Amino acid sequence: MNISPKSALLFSYVLAALLSSSCSRASSGGLAFCTQATDVESAISACTEVVESKAATKEDRASALSYRGSAFNAKGMRKESLQDLDASVQLVPSAENLANRGAIRSLQGELDAAMVDLEAALRLDPRNVLAIGNRGIIHEKRGDFVAARADMDLAISIDPKPWQPWGERCWIGAVLADRLPESLIDCNHAIERQSQDPNTYNSRGLVHFRMGHYPEAIADYGHAIKGAPSVASSWLMLGLAKKAAGVEGAQADINKGKAMDPTVAARYAGYGVAVE
Repeated sequence: MNISPKSALLFSYVLAALLSSSCSRASSGGLAFCTQATDVESAISACTEVVESKAATKEDRASALSYRGSAFNAKGMRKESLQDLDASVQLVPSAENLANRGAIRSLQGELDAAMVDLEAALRLDPRNVLAIGNRGIIHEKRGDFVAARADMDLAISIDPKPWQPWGERCWIGAVLADRLPESLIDCNHAIERQSQDPNTYNSRGLVHFRMGHYPEAIADYGHAIKGAPSVASSWLMLGLAKKAAGVEGAQADINKGKAMDPTVAARYAGYGVAVE
């Protein structure tokens, strides 16, 4: 995962986890509508109905608050997001609600507070995949890719269905430049489960580049740019892949990536990619 900040992955990871857990125990249509909403505004509206309903159980209200807090965060409403998440944990300090607050705190850059929530969630439920995966992302943000990979390994071993840990483990392998065939399989698994995420194409592009699969890297970075055209690394690496393959337009793409983010070349040099 090279699209920074990682809001695309983390927000979807939060929502996917809440969807799978909350819907299974939904006692009313209102909570089901809240957790099954396909857009942020619908989620906020449906969850607000549950929060304000006198008929809702404490558990349903806490789940609705947690989900609405995630939706508020997606709109950039940080204050409202954390208010909902705090209220959710106060109502029901479950592993699910703690893990969701930890995920959002991580998104908002509060890594220490996020880790406290995630570790608390894991004390209650050591197999909570949401907490494990987001703990791994915090390890990655702190530069500890080995610990991050260990958490993704654990998350996948517990529940291989979510696509996010597969994509994240692919990116870790791409950065570390090891286990590249396995990393390619990881990205393929992620794309089979979610074919629209530009982050995974960005990650798989680097894996292909490392393996010398330049036409495949060019195709993947093209997919990444189509889905997220403002990500500098996709343009930089598209240009480098074109350059390695002898394709025209390489330098223009490299220059565009550098112009979009003056730090991107140094970051990739830190990964061992020769930019010049």
